[in-house]
Amino acid sequence: MSKHPLRRPTVFASLSRARIPAIAAASALAAACFRYNPASRPDVEQSDTPAREASATDDARADTATRDDVSAIDDAALMDAGADVEERDVAPDAPAMDAATADVVAAPDALPDALPDALPDALPDVGADARADAAACVPRDGGADAGVAVGNCAVNNGGCSSFARCQQFCDGSRQCTCGSGLTLGSDGASCSGLVLVSKTSIVTAGTNEETASFDLSITRTGRHVAFASVVESIPNTQRCFAADIVANSLTEIGAARDGMGRISRPGACFAPMVTEDASRALFVARGLHPADPEAPPRWDPLDVLSARWPYFRDNGGAPTRVNTWRDLSPTQIHIEGFNLFRFARDGQRMAFSTRTQVDPVLRPGDTMEFYSASIPIQMHEPLFENVNTNRTIPTFFSTRLNSRDFDIAGDSQTLVLGSGRRINGESNPGTDIFLRRMGSTSTTNPTINMTPVASGDSRWPTSSFDGNVVCFVSNSAGVGVPSGSEYVLSIGRSVAPTFYRLGIPIPPDPVSPSNSVSDDGTKLVVATNAAYSIAGQPADTNGAVDYYLFDISDPSMPRPIQRINLTRSGAQPMLAHTAGVQARLAGDGSSVAFVTTQSLVPEDANGGGIDVYLRVFR
Repeated sequence: MSKHPLRRPTVFASLSRARIPAIAAASALAAACFRYNPASRPDVEQSDTPAREASATDDARADTATRDDVSAIDDAALMDAGADVEERDVAPDAPAMDAATADVVAAPDALPDALPDALPDALPDVGADARADAAACVPRDGGADAGVAVGNCAVNNGGCSSFARCQQFCDGSRQCTCGSGLTLGSDGASCSGLVLVSKTSIVTAGTNEETASFDLSITRTGRHVAFASVVESIPNTQRCFAADIVANSLTEIGAARDGMGRISRPGACFAPMVTEDASRALFVARGLHPADPEAPPRWDPLDVLSARWPYFRDNGGAPTRVNTWRDLSPTQIHIEGFNLFRFARDGQRMAFSTRTQVDPVLRPGDTMEFYSASIPIQMHEPLFENVNTNRTIPTFFSTRLNSRDFDIAGDSQTLVLGSGRRINGESNPGTDIFLRRMGSTSTTNPTINMTPVASGDSRWPTSSFDGNVVCFVSNSAGVGVPSGSEYVLSIGRSVAPTFYRLGIPIPPDPVSPSNSVSDDGTKLVVATNAAYSIAGQPADTNGAVDYYLFDISDPSMPRPIQRINLTRSGAQPMLAHTAGVQARLAGDGSSVAFVTTQSLVPEDANGGGIDVYLRVFR
């Protein structure tokens, strides 16, 4: 099979800086677990063992695979840095932990498996602050008037930004106060600014010292950002965290505490996500979680430790396994396990690609297939839905049959995917973009080929809330790209959508594309090496890859409105970003979470390691 003509995803750069020697090797290995895309690749981790070398060889040489399949993943002056660091520290009177879960940040002198008892157990209740403030009004004390207006904190957060707390006054007015690192707008209700999210250090609590963070997800309002982070020098390990930007808290969602106060966590954690109300946290673990009491039947303990397992936790409770491989024996597991993996935004469904046989009616190992299933898997539905072939696999062909890239839309039901498989029997060559309603059948809601063109390849799709607006990368003249590879929009959930060539080039080799669309389809964030002039922002002169936010409300005239990876003071960083790219736009378009090696705030202390930031617009 010929090499795929589009970009090969890049591996995150090694983090071997002088200030982070202990974490360098571990972070470089862990960073290779992910693609450009927020859909995680938890099984393509390293090639330092015979098994992993065999997996890489298999992936590279299989008739249905290309080198693209063996790769990694492939943001006015604001508050001063001192105030931000101080406010990120956990308050001394934080609630004590119970027997369910553990928070992230250890005391500075703690061992990696030790967590202080004074940190919160579960993610904060996102409505608790507003309800408490509304129920217990306070008299105005004649303080600052910023953010004060008539309003009711119990209704739509009093009109304050989703990144602000609303304080109710007894005279019927309220006051909006933005979270740490953010500035209140002139309207007294909006918030803006830049937040370093990944302060997961176990060396110096409340900082990002000797860490590397990546593989992020973001909720609809942007209040919660989940990510994986390497915090210790043990190779090939990472932990899963969730940050609440308003509550200024950081929780290790992959860690659990038993009745004796002992902390347990999986050997490595991937694809973390939390729901909008923070009631459910989800992640993928390498091996069974130590708090998981029951191993699958017929499995050898060593196989259990090497397999990947999805987990969810409700309201800070114990991790519950989603039995992805429940009907299989270990001999049926392809060594790579999951190739790509993603949880739906509502936490009720998952989708993934694998060459492993997950359904007894399907034949294993021929090609990469996409599947979806509910969380937990319901007994009344098929064990898994084979998204791209309606639960049947045709005879093997030596052509592009792999299912490659995908994204789950904000409605948690629509899947957009890039695949070389001829899902509806099409004969056109190359890789196309398909759209499917998960949990449906070909009769009630057929899989739609969004790019039924006669030439070229289209990949890396993301979409609006219901898939009506899809952004993808293409080199096909059939969608309006004369040469090279660019970001393209399709509008309309049909076999004949309207295509818009945006004229935005993708990053050059070896960096892969990254793009994300708002729920309403009017905003788009991309990674590109192109330079755009934006009023009030510094000129882009670094000749490197940057993140840009575009207004695509008129898709025929995309308009750049914000360069995302500027410093907190609004300047161009001194050094360019030097690793893989990933950016996710909050569904409401209010913020962008992204990864970068650039030091964008004074408190960035990991010496050029990769970090997770959040840029807030309103």
